[in-house]
Amino acid sequence: MSSRARDDPDLGAPHARCLSDDAMRVLAPLSCTPIAGLVPPQFTFLRRHYFWLAVTLARCDPADDSALSLDNVCYGIHTLKWNATHDILARALAAGFSVTTPTDIYRLCRAVSTDLEPRASGYATMREGG
Repeated sequence: MSSRARDDPDLGAPHARCLSDDAMRVLAPLSCTPIAGLVPPQFTFLRRHYFWLAVTLARCDPADDSALSLDNVCYGIHTLKWNATHDILARALAAGFSVTTPTDIYRLCRAVSTDLEPRASGYATMREGG
């Protein structure tokens, strides 16, 4: 699974674009729309969906001095830089975050925020059967 989503070059922000193996497409396929005629296949989605997933997965402890503290990755008030969102997601996946039944971004973020077990690494994994 990759994390290479970027702003859509045709539509611009807040629209984003990713490939079929991107984390957004794998974790929330129903929130991604295929773009006709592109090879390799590409999908569009709203950047704010990726933002909310990253915020849900990020460490939120203000005393945390790590590079993933939201104080260190925030850009402006309403968004995170692409590098920060990709890094947050990659680290969560490496720490064991997974989804057994991918659906859409709303169910994914709700499941992440209500069905997580804290891990020593500061990330979490979804409980089975949650």
